[in-house]
Amino acid sequence: MNKLLFLLLFPLFLLGAGCTTQSDLPDEFWGIAGWQFEKLPELAYGPSGAATVRLHFIRRHEDQYEIEGDVTYVDDRFSCAYDTESNSICPNPSCSVSDSHDGTLTGVASYQDGTLTVKPVWRANNYPSETVTTDCGRGTRINNNTSLLQQALQAKNSMIGTTWKIDMANATFIDDLPENEITDQKTASKNFDVTVSPLVHGTGLFGLYRRSPL
Repeated sequence: MNKLLFLLLFPLFLLGAGCTTQSDLPDEFWGIAGWQFEKLPELAYGPSGAATVRLHFIRRHEDQYEIEGDVTYVDDRFSCAYDTESNSICPNPSCSVSDSHDGTLTGVASYQDGTLTVKPVWRANNYPSETVTTDCGRGTRINNNTSLLQQALQAKNSMIGTTWKIDMANATFIDDLPENEITDQKTASKNFDVTVSPLVHGTGLFGLYRRSPL
């Protein structure tokens, strides 16, 4: 199975052989996260879907790295739920995602004592967003609400706008994994699971690659 597809489709820790030490951490490397988000039941209406988060790490000084990246929606993974019951004001509630806007990232990272510390931030407030169209059976309305994907990605202990760490000691880059082989060695990866009540729940698996996977 293609390693990138395996990472994006199965949100669990991958296992492999090999190791990374400070001396062989490359001057540039890449990170990919497969991200899923879904509207919580408490929210009257909104989208659920998936996105890919890409980060490019570039060494700028010793073990200090600059981050460039983006967040792109997986367009065919959108769904939209309108959980309000039918009533006299809204006799036929429905919704759909009529448009979306991808986001861009920057940031910094550092490597020390076997730990990679990462802090991505939005570039120039270029957030991802979803445009939701609702219909109550009495006319259509377009709603540019706060992006649920953005909310999940920048929640406390999530990926964007916070500082998080990956233990790189004796860890393996995803593309260094032996083909069709699983061992008890750890990979350079991190799981995310966040809830922003009453809006959205988000999950993701982020993994590091020695070479660009896309």
